[in-house]
Amino acid sequence: MRLADAGLLSRVHSSPFRPFGRLRISPLFFKSEIRCQEGYSTSVPRALLRCNEKEKRHTAAGPLVLFHDGNISNRNQARALAHAIGFKHQTTTEINLGEVNHIPPEVSNSLVIGCGRRVAKTVSAYTGRGGNKTVQILHPRLFRSTAKFDCLVIPYHDRLSWLDDEAKIVRMHGALSWSLHASALKRFQSFDANPSAFKVCALIGGGLDNIERIAERLLHLRQTFNANVTIVCSRRTPLSVVRTLRACLSQIEIWHPSQGTRNPYRAQLANSDMFLVSEDSVSMIADVLTVLVERKMAGPIYLLGTRATTRAKHERFISEVEATHQEKVFHRIEDDVIWTSPNINRNPTTYGDWESETARVGRKVREFLLQMSDSNELPKG
Repeated sequence: MRLADAGLLSRVHSSPFRPFGRLRISPLFFKSEIRCQEGYSTSVPRALLRCNEKEKRHTAAGPLVLFHDGNISNRNQARALAHAIGFKHQTTTEINLGEVNHIPPEVSNSLVIGCGRRVAKTVSAYTGRGGNKTVQILHPRLFRSTAKFDCLVIPYHDRLSWLDDEAKIVRMHGALSWSLHASALKRFQSFDANPSAFKVCALIGGGLDNIERIAERLLHLRQTFNANVTIVCSRRTPLSVVRTLRACLSQIEIWHPSQGTRNPYRAQLANSDMFLVSEDSVSMIADVLTVLVERKMAGPIYLLGTRATTRAKHERFISEVEATHQEKVFHRIEDDVIWTSPNINRNPTTYGDWESETARVGRKVREFLLQMSDSNELPKG
């Protein structure tokens, strides 16, 4: 009996020989047919990515190939780097290895970008073959040698103890942000029904240990500043947390993916005046930082959660951002002093002269690839 027919869950424990937690395996791995994911722009022709049923192989064409494992954050980071390097959507072939068989497409003279440790082995197969250049985003884990890739993009808060050569590595703060550049944000700003209102956006990732305290602070903002407060939860937010928030904040809009309605995440980033983010989500914090830079805003980022529950790597990320820019960027919601002033954004951090992390990493990767290339240009995007 096939596992897919048995109706088993798609999330299974990894073997003892894979020491990195849980491994997501799609039931589609066990089916005879293959699903092909087209490029991430609806205008991408079907010819860019087609499926050969007989050979069970993807045939890719174009100067750029993106690999991800189906994780939305990993997919967005791969897209973000491609855009920051200078590629357009129409020149991209995107393959979700969480949905198709692990048979790499045959490509040559292309830039291959992968994000996530589960695609690292596939990306490494193109290094040194057919004139391809490979870039791996996030620590590959499976490999101790950087020789498997032409370039790696790894967060500062990840340790490099497993890797032997840091010359090929471009470090980044947190994560890369997709489609949050100034022109994209302006499109969302045009839909703002009440541009004069003071808007507060609270972004919640996983579970929180101080929900009542957070609810108290949000009510304070709504009542004291007549603020329009919106809470946006992620897929990781437990439904128990959502129910508690709704019980405490009946007059505040709370969105969760389980509702099945349109995700207000980007619209809130484009239009809000103040951001509160749970510190267990590096990608959300990185997105808010990008938005503050692109919108040339001023003001700190308020962290939801307590120091007692902050993981070490998240604490490193927060400290490294402030150390790099030599400014106080983050305040915690538990710090009473920031809520006593009539203007909670007093002495704000100004982000107008910062370069967004996505743009900086894209520029560094492009410069690195051009240095190692025989020509003075990358494949045309």
